[in-house]
Amino acid sequence: FIVLILAILISYAYFSTQLSGTDQIVKVGELELVLDETSEGISLDNAVGISDSEGMSSTPSTFELRNNGNKAVDYTIYLDDNTIRETDTRIDDKFLKYNLKKNGENSGATLLTTTGSNPNRILDMGTIEGGETNTYSLNLWITDEVDGNYSGQVFSGKLRVEVSQERDK
Repeated sequence: FIVLILAILISYAYFSTQLSGTDQIVKVGELELVLDETSEGISLDNAVGISDSEGMSSTPSTFELRNNGNKAVDYTIYLDDNTIRETDTRIDDKFLKYNLKKNGENSGATLLTTTGSNPNRILDMGTIEGGETNTYSLNLWITDEVDGNYSGQVFSGKLRVEVSQERDK
């Protein structure tokens, strides 16, 4: 029975982890995955509603996802709520739009609600091959298309990356 369990465990390997914050590196065997956030985080404080063209041309938050290993890895990038001060009120996602530029390709101005709700807002998912780097720029803004009172409300977010690698040994 023990030999059978060991044979099953050895014949199949599964790796799963999460990365968040700035400059995170995970190394396991042949896999090395790097999340490198080069900006000061993702936040809106005292912002006002702006047009999509203004939002897409605002200063983005930038980050890279690098697979320094030689095996392909499946990944999902999430945008999670970050902690805010007790005196602040978090702005509702229905007032927010975003544009994610991946390797030079814009996603277009999209309501944040289309990504899901916290903590399951999916910005991007796919497979990154060994030796590849995905470069991202994220613009986030309050839309001028939604009626409502969001005065004095804030948004603070952080990136989270979940990766998995499945393979036969």
